Parts: sequence; C-alpha cells; structure tokens
Amino acid sequence: MKPAKLTPFVNDPGEELEFAVDQLRKYNRSFTGPFESEQFGFIASNDSGEVVGAVHGNTEWDWVFIKHLWVREDFRGMGLGSDLMEAIIRESNKRGRYKYYLSTFEFQAPEFYKKLGFEIFGTLPGVAGKYDSFYLKREDRK
Repeated sequence: MKPAKLTPFVNDPGEELEFAVDQLRKYNRSFTGPFESEQFGFIASNDSGEVVGAVHGNTEWDWVFIKHLWVREDFRGMGLGSDLMEAIIRESNKRGRYKYYLSTFEFQAPEFYKKLGFEIFGTLPGVAGKYDSFYLKREDRK
C-alpha cells in the first residue's frame, strides 16, 4: 500500500501547496532562526523622467540577493550600471549586510560583475537553450 495519493497540478496549485511550503519554512526556521526579507533598490531616470535603469534585491539572512540590474541600451557604457551596483551595495551595508550574490546569463554581464569584485561560484550549463547561467558572489566581510 502506498503512503499517499499524488495529485498533479499546473500553474494553480491551490491552498494545499501553500500549506506544504509553510510547513517547510517552519521546519527550516527551526534550524536557521527567523527569516526576514526586505526588498529594496534604486531606479535611474533621465532628465525627461524616463526610467533608464534599475537595480533591486532583497536581504536573506546575512546576504543580499541582487535580483535584477537593468540599464537601457542607449545608457550602457556610461557607468550607470556600476553606479546602480555601488548604490545597492552601500544600501546593503546600511542594513548590516556585506555579502551579495546574483545570477547572470553568459550573454548578459558576467565580466561586468567580475570587475566589481564578484566571483563565479557556480555554473548551470545550457539553462536557456545554449546559454549558461553563472552564479556569482562577493563577500566584503566574512
């Protein structure tokens, strides 16, 4: 006899999955302690008020996960990406976080992040067809 019946779902798992995830979080927190995540970031606008860049991330225990960095094509190569990254790192430091991680595709910006002191700690080959995804981190304090 099987211990449980498996019910498939697609897109809308219903309350049952929410219940299961909540149980997993409770279990994890019995080891890790409380988890408080705060999302924060910066928006860059041009003189006309158009959005030309943005960065945001969220705190995760002692780390900051930098979720997205985007600079409009006609603003690339002017230092805006570096300015946005420096801003989120400074803001992370204000929150007492000195460790950061992110992911990027090979066609995006791995070399850019390396210039900012990030190092690759993992690669997922062919995650987007033929493109690899890189996972990078930077630790300003251990």
